[in-house]
Amino acid sequence: MLTTSYSDGTVELLDGWNLISIPKKLDPNYNYAGYVFGDVDTGGHSIYHFNTQTQFWEAMAYNTEVKQLQGYFVYSIGQSSLRTVYTYQTNPSTTLYPGWNMIGFFDPMGNPADDYFHAAMARDEMAQLGGSWASIQGFNPITQQYQTSIINGGSDIHSDYRLMYPGKGYWIWMDSQHSWTFTVDHTYYHSAEYIVDYPPANPDRDCEPCDDEAIDFYNGLDADTRWAGSSPGFIYGNDDANENHWKDSDYGGQDYDYIDETHFAFFSGHGGSTGIEFSDGLSSTVLTYDESLWGNTRVDWIALAACNVLNESSHQNWESAFKGLHSIVGWDTISLAHDDFGWRFAYYLKQGDYSIWESWQRAANYCIWEQNKYKVAILAVDIDKNTNTRECIDDHIYGKGTWFSPPGYDPGFKYESVLSY
Repeated sequence: MLTTSYSDGTVELLDGWNLISIPKKLDPNYNYAGYVFGDVDTGGHSIYHFNTQTQFWEAMAYNTEVKQLQGYFVYSIGQSSLRTVYTYQTNPSTTLYPGWNMIGFFDPMGNPADDYFHAAMARDEMAQLGGSWASIQGFNPITQQYQTSIINGGSDIHSDYRLMYPGKGYWIWMDSQHSWTFTVDHTYYHSAEYIVDYPPANPDRDCEPCDDEAIDFYNGLDADTRWAGSSPGFIYGNDDANENHWKDSDYGGQDYDYIDETHFAFFSGHGGSTGIEFSDGLSSTVLTYDESLWGNTRVDWIALAACNVLNESSHQNWESAFKGLHSIVGWDTISLAHDDFGWRFAYYLKQGDYSIWESWQRAANYCIWEQNKYKVAILAVDIDKNTNTRECIDDHIYGKGTWFSPPGYDPGFKYESVLSY
């Protein structure tokens, strides 16, 4: 069973029945069943697609077109791979009808030139369908049984925060007819907030450069063609920055309209093991970890340029804030604000050679001159709950390399802290 969170586009079959799909547009010269399935020993079985309009099975002929967003049942004697000759991706579209539909998976966050295809939570894959879908079921080729259903708005093992995977096909029950279209050329959004004026001054961190850190990160990432600071992106400082922009609605916050409406959020100011601190210049408030729930709208990565927010003894406090979030980078120890930190961080992110975690470390190493004193840290989702694997800790920003899509339901975590040098 495919369990990795990204794929190079190879569609592999295991022994027995497989419910599969094609993750990218096939070259028109090589998109017919006779070619795509030409290396598969089906043992005399037909290859099936389910006609959603007639609600009947259809056996594929040699010249039948193999399409995106459609699922196919294929029998394989032993393991094999499909022949897939891909071409430049366009916006795939299909229509889903009331009742059962057999669908394919499409990476909802990828760009047309991407070499890899990433998993996604069901709620993101099906976002445009709204309430018109009821449940989804995949098929496990190892056990030859259907998997636990994913329910629209479901919880626990039926949660729609569970992952769906490239190369796999799925059954979906539709309550009403709905067109299903994906846009392949995305713009990604980022946000930043900073506080300089705290009463009284905190001796652990000189906050004078906090505005530079946040502004330079914001402007630096905005210079990339795929990333935009325009709405819903934003930058606010001092009186305009607000803990409610980061707080979950269950606690009176509005993160769904602010940082959780962007893909990457950056904060520069005071912090501690319990949260990050805001101020209007006269009084201060603290956003605590137990008031936060990130990723249940959009935000995938958060950077906290604040003291002790990911302290080794208390970093696990933030685990409850992950609801689709990939990772948080921050400081294990006291931190030092620096004029160049934000733009250096953005610069490394845009190179594509460095992950988010590596970019954070490099920015700290460039700006912090006192060796063996300050530590930066990351708390990232560990998808398979095996701390020997890397996964979200190796994420690159969108458009600059691979990332791992985390489940929003029952994730594991991996923590790292390193000395700046």
